[in-house]
Amino acid sequence: ATAELKEKNCELQDFIYIASHDLRSPLLNLQGFSKNLDEYCAELSGLVKPQGGEAGRLEELLDKKLPEALNYIGKGVADMDRLLYGLLRMSRLWSVPLAQETVNMDELVGGLLKSMTFHFKEAEAAVSCGELPPCFADKAQLRQVFSSLLDNSVKCRDPSRRLLINISGKAGAS
Repeated sequence: ATAELKEKNCELQDFIYIASHDLRSPLLNLQGFSKNLDEYCAELSGLVKPQGGEAGRLEELLDKKLPEALNYIGKGVADMDRLLYGLLRMSRLWSVPLAQETVNMDELVGGLLKSMTFHFKEAEAAVSCGELPPCFADKAQLRQVFSSLLDNSVKCRDPSRRLLINISGKAGAS
C-alpha cells in the first residue's frame, strides 16, 4: 500500500508540473499581446487628433480607459504566472529546497493589494493594511498563501454585506 501511495503521489506531482507548465505558454502569449496593445494605444493616442464633441470621449478611451484595462490584464497575468510558478515549485517540493529569506511583508502584501485593485473595486470592498513586520519564509510560497486568502475573501464573501478586509501584524518573540 505504501509503494502504491508513493507511485500515486509521484503521478500527482507530475500532473501538477505538466499542467502548470502547459498553462504558462498561453499566459506568456497573453502577457506579450497585452503589452503590444498597450503600445498600440499609446501610438494611436499620438496619431489621432479628434475634432468636435467626440474628442473628449476618444481621448478618455485612448489615454485612460484602455491603458487602465490593459494594466489590470497585465497584473492579472502576472498574478496567474506567480500562482503557476508556485504550483510548479510545489510539484517539485521534495526535490527543490525552499528559498527561505527575510521577506518585506509591506512590499509583498502591498503588491498583491495593488494587483487585486480591480477585484476589490468590483466587490465594493474596503481594504486597509497596517504596517507589517518582516517574515522569514519562502517568498513565493508566502505570496501564494496571501494571494489565495485575498482572492477567497472576495469570492466567498456574503453579497448582502460589505466586504471589509483589514490586514495587520505584529512582530512575535524570536
